[in-house]
Amino acid sequence: MTSNAASGLAFTNTSTTDYPVGICTIPSLTLDSRKAAPFYIDVYACAGCYSGHMSQFGVSAVEVTITDSAATARTLTSTSMQMVDRIGEEGWQDRTVLFRVGPFDPSNWDGAGTDAADGVASVVARHYPKIGNADSRQTSRTEYLFLDPTDSHELRHAVIDPTSGNDTTGRVATGDGGWSAGEDSVSATATSNPYATMHAAASDCQRGDGTTAAPSHNTCSWSVLYLVEDDHTLGSYDFGQRLNTSLGPVIVTRLPSAAKASTKITGSDGTNGLRTTAVMLDDLTVELGTSDRISTGAAAIGSGDLHGVGNIL
Repeated sequence: MTSNAASGLAFTNTSTTDYPVGICTIPSLTLDSRKAAPFYIDVYACAGCYSGHMSQFGVSAVEVTITDSAATARTLTSTSMQMVDRIGEEGWQDRTVLFRVGPFDPSNWDGAGTDAADGVASVVARHYPKIGNADSRQTSRTEYLFLDPTDSHELRHAVIDPTSGNDTTGRVATGDGGWSAGEDSVSATATSNPYATMHAAASDCQRGDGTTAAPSHNTCSWSVLYLVEDDHTLGSYDFGQRLNTSLGPVIVTRLPSAAKASTKITGSDGTNGLRTTAVMLDDLTVELGTSDRISTGAAAIGSGDLHGVGNIL
């Protein structure tokens, strides 16, 4: 039998088309981005086309570099994808394929037991396509999180009761009241001495209340404002003295003993606002009127930038 197969042919690739450029992005950091325990970073990466991202011709590996506030970088790599459920930017939950890179351990930053530096850290991801050249590799935009390796950042928490609270006699307490650990350890001092407004509570979390000292970092970042069962308003950006949330958001949630359905953000009245640049609403009911809105504009209820909304009705 005679073979018609050609062999030993020389050819020249005269194509002037460049390799396709892929996509590499960190779709979302978790809303609680103060990291004390080991954590992972999810990265969406594809090369050439979406179908390629799901096949053997997609991305070979993804690396993530986190640089702490002392400029010490930690880089880890993942070569496999997995299905991940996450909350989309507009609140829906979807399932997608992501590279999950980690774990990054703030208490073992160099792999030899050394803590990362406490403070804001930058996060950058880079992908490596299976087909392409150096120009095909894409780097994500820089994201940020807060490293707290000893879980000892100078946190504060307070309780807000618009009916019986008092902005003059209200008291803050140290710690976050168990919020980050999912526990109920809200201070009896805070519970017995609630504030009437969120702004006054957050201001004392930052500046001290005369009994509990101000944190040395002069921010109310990661302070937790616990709301009692009632209707609450965030107010307007123009109200009150500006708060410093440069290290992370101030968190607004409900008291663990308060029913979620009865602990409500009901709108804006222009008098009880949080004048700041980062607010996180968590585990609340939000009922807004037709004239109220949550957005990133300076006139939005709460702040110039609503940092995150998690687990709300």
